Amino acid sequence: MNVVFIYVPVRTYEVTFQESGLIAGEEWNITLDGSKRSSTNSSIVFVEKNGTYNFTVGSVIGYVSSPSSGEINVSGSNTSERIVFSPEIVVSKYSVTFAESGLVAGLWYVNLTGGLVSYSSNSTMKFLLSNGTYNYSVGSGNPFYVPYPAKGSFSVVGHSLRINVTFSELTLTLEFNETGLPPGSLWSVTVNGTTGYSTSSNVTFLVTPGTYDYQIIPPSGYTSSKLSGTVKAVNSSTVVDVEFTQYEFKVTFNVSGIPSGTPWTITFDGASFTTSYDSVSFTVTDGSYLFSIENVTGYSVQPETGTLIVNGSSLNESIVFSKTVTDGYLTGSVSPADATIIVNGQYFPESNGQFNISLPPGVYEVKVEASGYTTYIANITISPGTATPLQISTLAKSPGSSSSSLLEKIIVAIIVIIIISLVAYATGRRRS
Repeated sequence: MNVVFIYVPVRTYEVTFQESGLIAGEEWNITLDGSKRSSTNSSIVFVEKNGTYNFTVGSVIGYVSSPSSGEINVSGSNTSERIVFSPEIVVSKYSVTFAESGLVAGLWYVNLTGGLVSYSSNSTMKFLLSNGTYNYSVGSGNPFYVPYPAKGSFSVVGHSLRINVTFSELTLTLEFNETGLPPGSLWSVTVNGTTGYSTSSNVTFLVTPGTYDYQIIPPSGYTSSKLSGTVKAVNSSTVVDVEFTQYEFKVTFNVSGIPSGTPWTITFDGASFTTSYDSVSFTVTDGSYLFSIENVTGYSVQPETGTLIVNGSSLNESIVFSKTVTDGYLTGSVSPADATIIVNGQYFPESNGQFNISLPPGVYEVKVEASGYTTYIANITISPGTATPLQISTLAKSPGSSSSSLLEKIIVAIIVIIIISLVAYATGRRRS
């Protein structure tokens, strides 16, 4: 078999790049699919077969091209691409310097209009900018330092600029708020050696971020569960709530003088309370308190009323009941009139046989004695507020009292006779 090869030539087409904008005779070039051609005329022609090809336009000093690159498609016919050169506008740029102070350590940054950002750990950073107006914002990686100004705008008008930014440590408020004190009460808080006083409900400190020790000094008679502690200030405002409560003390009334279990009543600070116990206590705060004690029938009480002043300590008050005694009387008469009256061993006078003796209620042993008479003895009950009569018209004579009287008379007569005889004898002798 015979094989016949027939040559069929590949069809090619012209790819023409046509420029405009260059001055006559200015050289320019095109690179198409890796092949570069230059020309001083207004066109550059490539011969290519069907396909898609990339191209780039070479730079020409003082001009910019549009497009500067791209791709072109050859598909069964000649094709062309227009390249437009325009004079390059040279824009002058100026130095804009941001200078910071006050930042202890760490990065800081500046944001400019259009998303231009610069970071630095140095004290300055520079931008090269053309004439125009720009907005900016400043910040740092340390949240406890704030810049001033934090943002703003500036204009570049044919010269360089310097913008100073000062960082300062963030100032926070540390506030202590109290409840429980009467209005106008003076209290204080000490934070890291600095003391703030207040007669209102809060004490405020300006602090930088950190941890602080505090001590709270309440007014007299008050306390709090937060008299000291530690607080961390990290937010713009940190609040410590302080609740004050008054110290409480016991006022105890101790009773004596009445039988155990006897009910008695006390009125304390306007409230009455009845108990049969020997003591009663009230829980109070500092202050002045009135009290009164009701009498128990048959008793008097001391003190009956009073005022107690509680000032930082508990108090005990003694209440003494005393049995009320109303005397009675032993009255009457006795004969003979010179008789002696003895009550429970105590001698009482009488006047012409009459007596009126005041005695506390009770039972007494009463004796009436007289010489030559039998002693009268009786147990007499004296009732309160009443007179108990005792009438003894004549005491009974003692046995043998008559013979004794006769003997006494004989003895007296003998004595008289003896005296008379002695007197007569003495007289006779003087005469002789």
